[in-house]
Amino acid sequence: MCVWERRSRGRPGSAPAARPAGNPADVMVLRDHTLPDRDWTVLPAGSRAFWFPVPSGNIAAFELGDPAAPRIVLLPGATGSKEDCVLLAPLLADAGYFVQSHDLAGNYESCAAGPGGTEPWD
Repeated sequence: MCVWERRSRGRPGSAPAARPAGNPADVMVLRDHTLPDRDWTVLPAGSRAFWFPVPSGNIAAFELGDPAAPRIVLLPGATGSKEDCVLLAPLLADAGYFVQSHDLAGNYESCAAGPGGTEPWD
């Protein structure tokens, strides 16, 4: 059963969703266009922002969920930040996981933790 079928199953008063035709990449583009505008600087409701020290400085992070639950650490891509994970983190926390995500050194709120602080990379 595909995601489209699972999403429509069991909703009161809803008919099963039609499976989109065409290239799967086209389906993903359509899904992206249904996402509302959001302020990416706002962390998920109920999350806790914190900093932790590393040899090059301090790294900004957030966590969401019960700390006693199994932990999942979400990492952004090479030029990303913890905010890349703000849509996925609540889903995982709701599924019973303790979710943490942090900036990479030198990115967004952790820019000073890059090599040489504010110095450019060689």
